[in-house]
Amino acid sequence: MRLSWLPTSGFLRNGLELVGETPVSIVSHAAMAAGVQADGRVIPRLVLDTTARDDLAEAIGAQASLPGGDVQSTWTRRPGRRGFVSLFLRFQRPTACKAVLEFDIVEQGKLVEAIVTAQGLCIFPGKPGDSFFHNGDRPAMLIEIPDMGFRQVWDKLYPSSLYKQFRGQGHTTTEARQAVQDHLTEARRLVNLRTQ
Repeated sequence: MRLSWLPTSGFLRNGLELVGETPVSIVSHAAMAAGVQADGRVIPRLVLDTTARDDLAEAIGAQASLPGGDVQSTWTRRPGRRGFVSLFLRFQRPTACKAVLEFDIVEQGKLVEAIVTAQGLCIFPGKPGDSFFHNGDRPAMLIEIPDMGFRQVWDKLYPSSLYKQFRGQGHTTTEARQAVQDHLTEARRLVNLRTQ
């Protein structure tokens, strides 16, 4: 499967624009080394539940058969969703639509770390129960997700959220700090792998 980057831009400090937007469920996720097309970076790939989103499935499918397209991305925190970060995607060409991907900071933090480090992700249309071991020929869209200031926010938000979780589990301050450091070291080791 040949993939090429789609240009994106944007960072939003509040998610007011996204109030009322229903996030698209992430059915499955994994990492891949996309080789030359992605400069050897390990790119997270997400299967999205597009069963109720024909527009999104069409946008991904159209991109697979056309030479290029435009997608803008914006990381944000939506009001009332304190434990989450959201990635807002606005598809402009070849098919116009928008989608919100929501990530639990603690439970899916390694996935966000991978997207932020790789500065990209690859999305696939799918349905609940799908995995990457089935339908390997499905259309895909590789999207560039530039930093635009989010790395600085994430590098404070992620450790802070992990620390609160570990303290809530009864760890002492020292234990919680060490657990956060161990968690971050492992997360960053995994996402900094590169192809040979």
